[in-house]
Amino acid sequence: MFFNKLNGLVRGPRALSPTHRFVEKVVAALGESITGANNFEPILTQALHAAEGYYHQQVMAIPGPFEVSVSDPGNNPFFSTVFAGPEDVQAALGRSIEIRDFLPPLAREGKLEFFGLLGFRERSARDGELDLQFADHTIRSIGYSEEYCRESLRNSCLHRLLGQFREHVEILRNRGRLLKTEWNIENGVNVSTAKDGQAPEFVLAERELQPDNLLKGLVAWLETPENHLSLGPSNIAVTDPWQGRKELPVMRCADRRHWVVSLVQMSVQDAMDALASESRCHRYILI
Repeated sequence: MFFNKLNGLVRGPRALSPTHRFVEKVVAALGESITGANNFEPILTQALHAAEGYYHQQVMAIPGPFEVSVSDPGNNPFFSTVFAGPEDVQAALGRSIEIRDFLPPLAREGKLEFFGLLGFRERSARDGELDLQFADHTIRSIGYSEEYCRESLRNSCLHRLLGQFREHVEILRNRGRLLKTEWNIENGVNVSTAKDGQAPEFVLAERELQPDNLLKGLVAWLETPENHLSLGPSNIAVTDPWQGRKELPVMRCADRRHWVVSLVQMSVQDAMDALASESRCHRYILI
Protein backbone atom coordinates (compact mmCIF):
# COMPACT_ATOMS: atom_id res chain seq x y z
CA MET A 1 0.00 0.00 0.00
CA PHE A 2 2.83 2.38 0.86
CA PHE A 3 4.47 1.91 -2.53
CA ASN A 4 1.14 2.47 -4.30
CA LYS A 5 0.98 5.76 -2.44
CA LEU A 6 4.29 6.77 -4.02
CA ASN A 7 2.98 6.48 -7.55
CA GLY A 8 1.70 9.52 -9.44
CA LEU A 9 2.74 12.16 -6.95
CA VAL A 10 3.22 15.79 -7.83
CA ARG A 11 6.91 16.53 -8.37
CA GLY A 12 6.85 20.16 -7.37
CA PRO A 13 6.43 23.18 -9.65
CA ARG A 14 7.37 22.60 -13.25
CA ALA A 15 6.62 23.91 -16.72
CA LEU A 16 3.04 23.29 -17.72
CA SER A 17 2.76 20.12 -19.76
CA PRO A 18 0.24 19.76 -22.60
CA THR A 19 -1.69 17.31 -20.46
CA HIS A 20 -2.05 16.48 -16.78
CA ARG A 21 -1.84 13.16 -14.96
CA PHE A 22 -5.26 13.77 -13.33
CA VAL A 23 -7.06 13.80 -16.69
CA GLU A 24 -7.30 10.02 -16.53
CA LYS A 25 -8.51 10.20 -12.93
CA VAL A 26 -11.26 12.63 -13.97
CA VAL A 27 -12.45 10.23 -16.68
CA ALA A 28 -12.37 7.31 -14.24
CA ALA A 29 -14.37 9.28 -11.67
CA LEU A 30 -16.96 10.94 -13.93
CA GLY A 31 -17.21 8.51 -16.84
CA GLU A 32 -16.02 8.38 -20.43
CA SER A 33 -18.85 10.61 -21.61
CA ILE A 34 -17.11 13.75 -20.31
CA THR A 35 -14.40 13.28 -22.95
CA GLY A 36 -17.02 14.27 -25.54
CA ALA A 37 -16.99 17.85 -24.27
CA ASN A 38 -15.67 20.44 -26.71
CA ASN A 39 -11.89 20.94 -26.20
CA PHE A 40 -12.12 18.58 -23.21
CA GLU A 41 -8.44 17.92 -22.55
CA PRO A 42 -6.99 21.43 -23.11
CA ILE A 43 -9.68 23.06 -20.95
CA LEU A 44 -9.40 20.49 -18.17
CA THR A 45 -5.60 20.47 -18.23
CA GLN A 46 -5.42 24.25 -17.81
CA ALA A 47 -7.86 24.15 -14.87
CA LEU A 48 -6.00 21.26 -13.21
CA HIS A 49 -2.65 23.04 -13.49
CA ALA A 50 -4.14 26.21 -12.02
CA ALA A 51 -5.65 24.36 -9.04
CA GLU A 52 -2.43 22.46 -8.49
CA GLY A 53 -0.46 25.71 -8.55
CA TYR A 54 -2.70 27.12 -5.82
CA TYR A 55 -2.27 24.02 -3.66
CA HIS A 56 1.48 24.12 -4.22
CA GLN A 57 1.59 27.66 -2.82
CA GLN A 58 -0.53 26.72 0.19
CA VAL A 59 1.47 23.60 1.02
CA MET A 60 4.83 25.36 0.61
CA ALA A 61 3.63 28.00 3.09
CA ILE A 62 3.33 25.39 5.87
CA PRO A 63 6.35 26.00 8.12
CA GLY A 64 8.84 23.32 9.06
CA PRO A 65 10.04 20.70 9.28
CA PHE A 66 10.66 21.01 13.02
CA GLU A 67 12.52 18.22 14.77
CA VAL A 68 10.55 16.43 17.48
CA SER A 69 11.91 13.68 19.73
CA VAL A 70 10.01 11.66 22.33
CA SER A 71 13.11 10.44 24.15
CA ASP A 72 15.14 13.65 24.00
CA PRO A 73 12.98 16.79 23.76
CA GLY A 74 15.92 18.85 25.01
CA ASN A 75 15.76 22.62 24.84
CA ASN A 76 13.41 22.65 21.87
CA PRO A 77 11.15 25.74 21.64
CA PHE A 78 8.84 24.01 19.15
CA PHE A 79 8.39 21.02 21.45
CA SER A 80 7.77 23.13 24.54
CA THR A 81 5.25 25.34 22.71
CA VAL A 82 3.21 22.63 21.00
CA PHE A 83 3.41 19.65 23.36
CA ALA A 84 2.71 19.54 27.08
CA GLY A 85 5.07 16.58 27.39
CA PRO A 86 6.38 13.42 25.70
CA GLU A 87 3.05 11.70 26.27
CA ASP A 88 1.42 14.05 23.73
CA VAL A 89 3.99 13.04 21.12
CA GLN A 90 3.45 9.36 21.88
CA ALA A 91 -0.31 9.79 21.49
CA ALA A 92 0.12 11.66 18.19
CA LEU A 93 2.25 8.84 16.84
CA GLY A 94 0.54 5.82 18.34
CA ARG A 95 -3.01 6.87 17.54
CA SER A 96 -2.43 8.10 13.98
CA ILE A 97 -4.13 5.97 11.32
CA GLU A 98 -1.50 7.03 8.76
CA ILE A 99 1.38 6.04 11.05
CA ARG A 100 -0.22 2.62 11.49
CA ASP A 101 -0.80 2.15 7.76
CA PHE A 102 2.35 3.61 6.22
CA LEU A 103 5.20 3.65 8.74
CA PRO A 104 6.06 -0.10 8.89
CA PRO A 105 7.45 -0.13 5.29
CA LEU A 106 9.79 2.71 6.19
CA ALA A 107 10.95 0.79 9.24
CA ARG A 108 11.56 -2.34 7.15
CA GLU A 109 13.66 -0.27 4.74
CA GLY A 110 15.86 0.79 7.63
CA LYS A 111 14.82 4.45 7.56
CA LEU A 112 15.72 6.23 10.79
CA GLU A 113 13.54 9.33 10.37
CA PHE A 114 10.34 10.33 8.62
CA PHE A 115 8.52 13.55 7.84
CA GLY A 116 4.84 14.33 8.23
CA LEU A 117 2.16 16.96 8.69
CA LEU A 118 1.39 17.65 12.35
CA GLY A 119 -2.03 19.07 13.13
CA PHE A 120 -3.38 20.03 16.53
CA ARG A 121 -6.15 22.13 18.01
CA GLU A 122 -6.42 24.61 20.84
CA ARG A 123 -8.26 23.37 23.89
CA SER A 124 -10.01 25.38 26.57
CA ALA A 125 -7.69 26.56 29.33
CA ARG A 126 -8.04 24.83 32.68
CA ASP A 127 -7.82 26.47 36.10
CA GLY A 128 -4.34 27.80 36.75
CA GLU A 129 -3.19 27.55 33.13
CA LEU A 130 -1.80 30.74 31.66
CA ASP A 131 -0.32 29.51 28.39
CA LEU A 132 -2.16 28.11 25.39
CA GLN A 133 -2.71 24.38 25.59
CA PHE A 134 -3.29 22.04 22.68
CA ALA A 135 -5.00 18.72 22.07
CA ASP A 136 -5.63 16.05 19.44
CA HIS A 137 -2.09 16.11 18.03
CA THR A 138 -2.32 14.10 14.80
CA ILE A 139 0.14 13.04 12.09
CA ARG A 140 -0.68 12.52 8.40
CA SER A 141 0.96 12.51 4.93
CA ILE A 142 4.11 10.80 6.20
CA GLY A 143 7.09 10.03 3.99
CA TYR A 144 10.84 9.61 3.84
CA SER A 145 11.54 13.25 2.92
CA GLU A 146 10.13 16.74 3.30
CA GLU A 147 9.59 16.88 -0.46
CA TYR A 148 7.55 13.68 -0.43
CA CYS A 149 5.43 14.93 2.47
CA ARG A 150 4.55 18.16 0.68
CA GLU A 151 3.90 16.30 -2.58
CA SER A 152 1.57 13.92 -0.77
CA LEU A 153 -0.39 16.85 0.64
CA ARG A 154 -0.79 18.48 -2.78
CA ASN A 155 -1.86 15.19 -4.26
CA SER A 156 -4.42 14.70 -1.48
CA CYS A 157 -5.89 18.15 -2.17
CA LEU A 158 -6.57 17.34 -5.83
CA HIS A 159 -7.90 13.88 -4.98
CA ARG A 160 -10.28 15.36 -2.42
CA LEU A 161 -11.51 18.14 -4.71
CA LEU A 162 -12.23 15.64 -7.48
CA GLY A 163 -13.89 13.24 -5.04
CA GLN A 164 -16.16 15.95 -3.69
CA PHE A 165 -17.22 16.95 -7.19
CA ARG A 166 -17.94 13.30 -8.06
CA GLU A 167 -20.14 13.00 -4.95
CA HIS A 168 -21.92 16.22 -5.91
CA VAL A 169 -22.58 14.84 -9.41
CA GLU A 170 -23.91 11.57 -7.98
CA ILE A 171 -26.43 13.44 -5.84
CA LEU A 172 -27.77 15.21 -8.93
CA ARG A 173 -27.76 11.99 -10.96
CA ASN A 174 -29.65 10.06 -8.27
CA ARG A 175 -32.23 12.78 -7.62
CA GLY A 176 -32.71 13.82 -11.21
CA ARG A 177 -32.79 17.49 -10.31
CA LEU A 178 -31.52 19.90 -7.65
CA LEU A 179 -32.35 23.43 -6.64
CA LYS A 180 -30.01 25.77 -8.45
CA THR A 181 -28.69 26.98 -5.12
CA GLU A 182 -27.89 23.38 -4.12
CA TRP A 183 -26.11 22.60 -7.36
CA ASN A 184 -24.02 25.78 -7.25
CA ILE A 185 -23.25 25.64 -3.54
CA GLU A 186 -19.65 24.44 -3.99
CA ASN A 187 -18.56 26.16 -7.18
CA GLY A 188 -19.02 29.70 -5.95
CA VAL A 189 -21.74 30.79 -8.37
CA ASN A 190 -23.98 33.33 -6.64
CA VAL A 191 -27.58 32.36 -7.22
CA SER A 192 -30.37 34.30 -5.54
CA THR A 193 -33.13 32.39 -3.81
CA ALA A 194 -36.65 32.41 -5.18
CA LYS A 195 -38.83 35.35 -4.13
CA ASP A 196 -42.24 34.89 -2.54
CA GLY A 197 -44.67 33.47 -5.04
CA GLN A 198 -41.93 32.70 -7.56
CA ALA A 199 -41.25 29.09 -8.47
CA PRO A 200 -37.79 27.88 -7.38
CA GLU A 201 -35.24 27.25 -10.10
CA PHE A 202 -33.98 23.72 -10.64
CA VAL A 203 -31.12 22.23 -12.58
CA LEU A 204 -31.88 18.96 -14.33
CA ALA A 205 -29.51 16.01 -14.43
CA GLU A 206 -30.27 15.33 -18.08
CA ARG A 207 -28.95 18.80 -18.96
CA GLU A 208 -26.16 19.45 -16.43
CA LEU A 209 -24.62 16.02 -16.94
CA GLN A 210 -24.21 16.53 -20.67
CA PRO A 211 -20.45 16.52 -21.45
CA ASP A 212 -20.03 20.28 -22.06
CA ASN A 213 -21.97 21.27 -18.95
CA LEU A 214 -20.32 18.60 -16.79
CA LEU A 215 -16.89 19.88 -17.80
CA LYS A 216 -18.02 23.44 -17.13
CA GLY A 217 -19.15 22.46 -13.63
CA LEU A 218 -15.88 20.70 -12.85
CA VAL A 219 -13.81 23.63 -14.11
CA ALA A 220 -15.80 25.95 -11.83
CA TRP A 221 -14.73 23.82 -8.85
CA LEU A 222 -11.11 23.73 -10.02
CA GLU A 223 -11.14 27.53 -10.39
CA THR A 224 -12.08 27.96 -6.72
CA PRO A 225 -9.65 25.60 -4.92
CA GLU A 226 -9.69 27.85 -1.85
CA ASN A 227 -13.21 26.55 -1.16
CA HIS A 228 -11.65 23.17 -0.43
CA LEU A 229 -8.40 24.06 1.36
CA SER A 230 -6.81 27.26 2.61
CA LEU A 231 -4.35 28.45 5.23
CA GLY A 232 -5.13 31.31 7.55
CA PRO A 233 -3.35 33.15 10.38
CA SER A 234 -3.28 31.96 13.98
CA ASN A 235 -2.10 33.43 17.26
CA ILE A 236 0.48 30.65 17.68
CA ALA A 237 4.17 31.15 16.87
CA VAL A 238 7.32 29.24 17.68
CA THR A 239 10.98 30.21 17.69
CA ASP A 240 13.27 27.74 16.00
CA PRO A 241 17.10 28.05 16.26
CA TRP A 242 17.41 27.32 12.51
CA GLN A 243 14.28 28.94 11.10
CA GLY A 244 13.73 31.87 13.44
CA ARG A 245 10.25 32.90 14.57
CA LYS A 246 7.50 31.17 12.62
CA GLU A 247 3.73 31.54 12.85
CA LEU A 248 1.88 28.24 12.61
CA PRO A 249 -1.12 28.64 10.27
CA VAL A 250 -4.62 27.25 10.62
CA MET A 251 -5.64 24.85 7.87
CA ARG A 252 -9.27 24.83 6.75
CA CYS A 253 -10.19 21.91 4.53
CA ALA A 254 -12.78 19.17 4.09
CA ASP A 255 -12.39 18.34 7.77
CA ARG A 256 -14.97 20.17 9.87
CA ARG A 257 -12.20 20.63 12.45
CA HIS A 258 -9.71 23.44 11.93
CA TRP A 259 -6.10 22.40 12.48
CA VAL A 260 -3.02 24.39 13.40
CA VAL A 261 -0.36 22.80 11.19
CA SER A 262 3.36 22.43 10.61
CA LEU A 263 5.73 19.88 9.15
CA VAL A 264 7.73 17.75 11.57
CA GLN A 265 10.72 15.42 11.38
CA MET A 266 10.55 12.47 13.77
CA SER A 267 12.19 9.18 14.67
CA VAL A 268 10.89 6.00 13.04
CA GLN A 269 11.79 4.07 16.20
CA ASP A 270 9.85 6.51 18.40
CA ALA A 271 6.81 6.00 16.18
CA MET A 272 7.12 2.20 16.15
CA ASP A 273 7.41 2.20 19.95
CA ALA A 274 4.33 4.42 20.22
CA LEU A 275 2.35 2.13 17.92
CA ALA A 276 3.23 -0.86 20.07
CA SER A 277 1.98 0.91 23.20
CA GLU A 278 -1.43 1.91 21.74
CA SER A 279 -4.34 -0.50 21.44
CA ARG A 280 -6.34 1.54 18.92
CA CYS A 281 -5.51 4.01 16.13
CA HIS A 282 -8.28 6.53 15.60
CA ARG A 283 -6.81 9.94 14.78
CA TYR A 284 -6.87 11.38 11.27
CA ILE A 285 -6.95 14.67 9.37
CA LEU A 286 -9.36 14.75 6.45
CA ILE A 287 -7.77 16.86 3.73
